[in-house]
Amino acid sequence: MVSPFGHLYMGCTDRPQIAGEDRDWPDDIPDVPAHDDYPGCRVKAWKFDVHVGGRLTYQRPSDWPQPLTEDVIVAGLTEWAKDTKQAYWKRGLLSFSDVLWVAYRVLHLHPQLAKAIAARIDELIVDEVQDTAELQLECIEFLRAQATHPRLVIVGDLGQAVYEWAGATPARLRQFAVDQMLETLPLTVNYRSSTRICAVAHRFCTRPDPDRAGGKHASAAEPPVLWRWERNKQPELVERFRERLARAAIPKRQAAVLAWTNTLVDRLNGRKGSDRPVGSWLLRVLGAAAVERDERMGPTGDTFRRLDRAVAFVALGSGRPTNSTHEQRERIRTASAQLLGDLPTVEGELRAWNLSARDVLGAAAMAVPDGPPQ
Repeated sequence: MVSPFGHLYMGCTDRPQIAGEDRDWPDDIPDVPAHDDYPGCRVKAWKFDVHVGGRLTYQRPSDWPQPLTEDVIVAGLTEWAKDTKQAYWKRGLLSFSDVLWVAYRVLHLHPQLAKAIAARIDELIVDEVQDTAELQLECIEFLRAQATHPRLVIVGDLGQAVYEWAGATPARLRQFAVDQMLETLPLTVNYRSSTRICAVAHRFCTRPDPDRAGGKHASAAEPPVLWRWERNKQPELVERFRERLARAAIPKRQAAVLAWTNTLVDRLNGRKGSDRPVGSWLLRVLGAAAVERDERMGPTGDTFRRLDRAVAFVALGSGRPTNSTHEQRERIRTASAQLLGDLPTVEGELRAWNLSARDVLGAAAMAVPDGPPQ
């Protein structure tokens, strides 16, 4: 693999592993304060994103102090982030954005590979193109520049571009379509919303005319209502939303509010992110594993590694126990396999599923010797 910050090789001996959660990264490379004045705001190297040219950015949490801007973090910690990332890479650990950078560098440093890949693919179809990052666009452009290259179809709505921090700007995407000489075919049928919602929603974007509602709710008579969000009136808005659901006979468990950040989601649910219990990640692991099993998408090796951590956390008090015996490790893996088979099907009410999954996890942890389950 190629280093993002030059023509050096990573020198990793392990098979590359893509890690996307805090718990997927080893604890022996600690995080650091974002700034000396804010010791409680800790920065993790894997959360730095690498962009074209080796530029780094950092997605700071929205609830951090305003003076602690992304520019301040990047200016003070760029060299530390580069060194730490390369230490991770030598161990075969990459984040999702690291993978994009490595792919970009490999294509540019090894043109024979780019030529072979471009000739092998007949057609590229990019859905939700408004979420396509700059590195991904660069890779597509490079493949399309080869003598034998794939045809290209992109589908998306530039009005929904929310990854501008990664280079997915409407202007960049429009220029990309022009440069690739793509023919524009407008999609005007909306299969999710009613005619009444379409008539209002198009006024908040650049479309001159509303979409045509074509889904099963196209003729719904419920009029759309626009509420302005104000922080000091948040409880009132949440209660108003619940009352609206009741009038429309929509069960609360079938409703959702799409929010920009998890911090806002926590506030809407009446809790602070820091108030989550220590083991709150366990249910996410169990739910993802059950979905993979039910949808026949797995399980993968990563699935079992996460289940191992869940079982070890409950049985031994740590997802990465340092002094576990060989017998304990074997029993943890056996318990993980049993756990996957015993998890309830993902259906019905969420609370009932959570309680059932918790009991199954507890039973699996009981099979690990010398580890009183917590």
